[in-house]
Amino acid sequence: MVVKAMPPTLFVSTDEQVKVISHYGTPLHERYRFEFPSRETVDLLMSKEAFTRLATEKGWPIPATIAAQTREALEAQLASVRFPLILKPRLKNLASRQNAGQKAYRCADTASLLAAYDDVARWEPEVVVQEWIPGTDADVHYSFHYFAADMREIATFEGHKIRQWIPEVGSTACSEPVHPPLVTPLSREILTSTQCAGFCSVEYKRDPRSGTFYITEPTVGRVNLQLGTALANGADLVSRAYFHLNGVEYPGREQRTYDRKWVYLSADYRSAQYYVARGDLTWGGWLRSLRGPKSFAVWQAGDHGMWTGMVRDFFSRLPGALKRRTQRLLTNR
Repeated sequence: MVVKAMPPTLFVSTDEQVKVISHYGTPLHERYRFEFPSRETVDLLMSKEAFTRLATEKGWPIPATIAAQTREALEAQLASVRFPLILKPRLKNLASRQNAGQKAYRCADTASLLAAYDDVARWEPEVVVQEWIPGTDADVHYSFHYFAADMREIATFEGHKIRQWIPEVGSTACSEPVHPPLVTPLSREILTSTQCAGFCSVEYKRDPRSGTFYITEPTVGRVNLQLGTALANGADLVSRAYFHLNGVEYPGREQRTYDRKWVYLSADYRSAQYYVARGDLTWGGWLRSLRGPKSFAVWQAGDHGMWTGMVRDFFSRLPGALKRRTQRLLTNR
C-alpha cells in the first residue's frame, strides 16, 4: 500500500512572516496546510489607524491612538493625546526587534517621546502611540483563539499576565489562566466580525479606576508566548489546529486546569529584580507569587537534552566568568 505524504503544516510567529503570507499565500497553499485571514483583514488588524477607526465605529473600548511615519508627523498630532503615552514600532520588524532598545516605551513628556521615536526610527520609522492606561502588569489580559476558514472556533483560551519583561511594556514573563472568561466574548466579536481565520488574539489593559478593559492590540495570523499558559493548562491550541488542518479528529482528551502558572524564568527574574529595586516587590513576595502548580517556558525536569546542554554550557562559560570576577576583585582593591 502506498501512503501519500501529507503537506507540512505552516505556523508562524512574527509579524514579518504574517505580512509575507498575506501577500504570497496562494502559492504557499500549494505546498503547506494553513488557514489565514485575507490580506484585507491582515492590513486592517495590523494597521493601528484602521483598527482605531473600526473600534471607534463599533464602540469597542480603545485608548486614544495616533500613528506616524516621521518625527514631524508625530509632533503634529501630539495635541490630540495626553501624557503619559506608550510608543511602539508599528510592525516590530526583524531590525527593530534586534536593535531597538526595547519593545515599547512609556513616555512621560514630549522630550522622552521624541527620544523614544528617534531610537525606534533608526530601524522602523512607522510607530503607534497610545495613551497609557494605569495599572500593573497583572492588569494585562488576553484571549487567544484559533478559527477555521469558515470561522468555526476550534479552540480558545483566556489569561492574564502576572509580570512582563520589560516591566509595564514588554512581553509575557509570568502568566496564569482566567476563569470564567472576562474578555473572550469581546475578542470573539472583534475577530469574527473581521473574519480573522487561523491563530489570533486580542490583548487588553484593565483600567483600575473604572474596571474597563481597553483594547491595546490585536495579534493576527501567528502564535506568541501567551500560548505557553494555554498549553500548561491543558489547552493545546497548536495541536488542535494541526489535527484540524489535516482533517483528523483530535486524538487527546482535553483536561483543562485553571490554576497553573506559566513562567519564563529568566525574564520573570529580571522583572522581579526591577520591581524589588523600585520597592514594589520583595524577594519573598516574588517567591510566594510562584507558589502552586506551574510550568516553565524553557525547561522541564524530564527534558534530559535540556539539562545536559545547560550543564555543558555552564561549564564552558565558568572559566571566563571566574577570570572576569577575579579581575574585578583585583581592580577594586
